[in-house]
Amino acid sequence: MQDIRIGFRESILGNDKECLVHCADNLAQFTRAVGHISSKSDRSLACAAEDDIVVLDHPLDTEYQAWLRSLSLGTDHVVVYESHPAGKTVSELIVNDPAPVLAMIKETGKQPVYLPWYSGPWENKAAGVIGADLFGASASLTVQYNEKSLFKQLCRELGIPVVEDTCFRMGSGSHQNLETLQGIVAGYLSDHPRVLARAAMDNTGVSMAYVTDGADLEALYGKWRELGIDKLIIEPFLTVRHSPCGQWIVTREKEIVDTGMVNQMLSDLWHQGSIKTDTIPEFDWEPVQSVTLKLAQHMAASGYIGFVGIDFIETDSGVFPVENNARLNGSSYVKLIVERIEALSGPVSCWKSLKAKTSPCSFQQFIRKTEAVLYDGKKSRGYFPYNCEKLGKTGDFALILMGPDLEAIADLEGEINRLGVF
Repeated sequence: MQDIRIGFRESILGNDKECLVHCADNLAQFTRAVGHISSKSDRSLACAAEDDIVVLDHPLDTEYQAWLRSLSLGTDHVVVYESHPAGKTVSELIVNDPAPVLAMIKETGKQPVYLPWYSGPWENKAAGVIGADLFGASASLTVQYNEKSLFKQLCRELGIPVVEDTCFRMGSGSHQNLETLQGIVAGYLSDHPRVLARAAMDNTGVSMAYVTDGADLEALYGKWRELGIDKLIIEPFLTVRHSPCGQWIVTREKEIVDTGMVNQMLSDLWHQGSIKTDTIPEFDWEPVQSVTLKLAQHMAASGYIGFVGIDFIETDSGVFPVENNARLNGSSYVKLIVERIEALSGPVSCWKSLKAKTSPCSFQQFIRKTEAVLYDGKKSRGYFPYNCEKLGKTGDFALILMGPDLEAIADLEGEINRLGVF
């Protein structure tokens, strides 16, 4: 095993005889799916190459697809599963009816590599039924590395400093159990003004991190029981200056690839986007890089294959890892898209990804309104829309701002805000 640097896509595929089968829905990971959550399976449309296959669990936006293809981006190999029960993952749909995907694989003439957002039980099954090599790990390893309390335990075993914490199991819901929780929180409040409580495993569409001064703890306790949370991590709430993320890939050959680092933007503990720039960052990347490499090496030695995304916080007390996203994350798709754009129009020195919203409209209506700053396939400055599956209903989508430096990105963000995007 060695630490190497190669392209994001190149680290997933072994050779040009392989193609990716993109399965990007976000319903696979979580302990309990929530019906109103968008699957985001269309995130892969923009980052797919010509011979790749994209699998959707909702109708294809033909206007967006036509725009991508006009820029020589995306693929014509799109499989759509339209009629299915709510809450079914894309991998479940493939296992229950693999024929459309198998037909598309035959059409490409290439060996498929299955690329899910998260490698759970259905993802392992889906790769098998279509004869694909899974770019992912076993379901048990994936859960092990995503579970937040186990992650902090691993850090301690490897000698990596983490924020002090106490694990609390919700148990039976008795008053005595609540009193135990109140005692734990009170202990941290004696030295800190607020406390952070995080669920050990994520849950679709519901913020699983909460900040409290203790006054609302009884109400939060009732909410956590309603959400079915089994285990909480209680820790002091620290002031965060930056939230860097170190990102690596463990390849199918067990090589460890450094795919670079991004700085995450948080709002009330919600992830709002990421920034990647060639300029020297304000904070020290060295501890982030050394810790993520140590963790990636441990994961590779255990048999893990796939993505490693370690979130950190930079505080007055130091830089600490807080969780491991042992799966693709939002910026993974951005990196894949930017790689495709760079192949068309040259290096992108700086980018910023954002969740965005505008008035509900069709894709064509939207790009006509924002055409002045839209990426056109030639210039490296502009915005690039993706994950547009809810644009027509709610106006929600995501975008990538691209420019030579952070100042240009800020100017571009101001321009697009003036055009009704926020």
